[in-house]
Amino acid sequence: MRKQISKTLACLSAFCVLVSLTASFNVGADSIASTIVAKSLPAMTAEDSKELNKNPDRGFRYELWFPVKSIAELASQQAKVNEVNNIISTCITRYQNGEYITIAFAYFYMDGYKTTGVDAAGLDAVNIIFQVLRTRGFKVRLVFCYQRTAGGGDLGTGATEQILLQDMASLKNVVHQNKDVIYMFALGFIGAYGEWHTINPPVNTTTIIEAIANDLCPEDTYMGARLPSYKNLLSSSYPAYQRIGFTNDSFF
Repeated sequence: MRKQISKTLACLSAFCVLVSLTASFNVGADSIASTIVAKSLPAMTAEDSKELNKNPDRGFRYELWFPVKSIAELASQQAKVNEVNNIISTCITRYQNGEYITIAFAYFYMDGYKTTGVDAAGLDAVNIIFQVLRTRGFKVRLVFCYQRTAGGGDLGTGATEQILLQDMASLKNVVHQNKDVIYMFALGFIGAYGEWHTINPPVNTTTIIEAIANDLCPEDTYMGARLPSYKNLLSSSYPAYQRIGFTNDSFF
């Protein structure tokens, strides 16, 4: 009889514990639900969406092409500003699709100077491009290009090593003055589209990367190479080695 009573009391005790746990769980669930409701967010607006796309130095990007000598040869400063604005606006109209994007791959085509070297008008045009980009809220992956295609002929021919080194020295001041617009400095200058392939004429690639890393690229700016073998032209102990990452416009 005592055993039966003990079993009954044990069962009742277990039942009470179960009810207590269930009640606690339900109270907790109600509390959690209440908290969620209290912290519910309003629906996003179009302006909110734009703000989310302002992701500094990363995210979706445009691709801009600036023919530096053609811009430099325009009749007035305002005409040059207008042309740079037109290039940017045309790209936005073509690709924006309602998104607000603040970064771009910016190709500064220098092929108009590949036999003579850049002059004062060309440097001024480069500076104007940077100024317009800044005014419009852009930061860029900067690429200087002297060879437009991977094919033969004039478009498939870049500048000599001597001209390239000369232009790097000339461009240094304008690049450093506008470093706030540059989120990455691509190891351009040679090969089709400044991408270091199908290089014509041949150059000493180690000399080119050293000139970029040592002098042209600001010390607090990252650089981007297309392949590890390009970066590894420098020793891993080289001061700028750790600032060189990898950048590509597509993967296959």
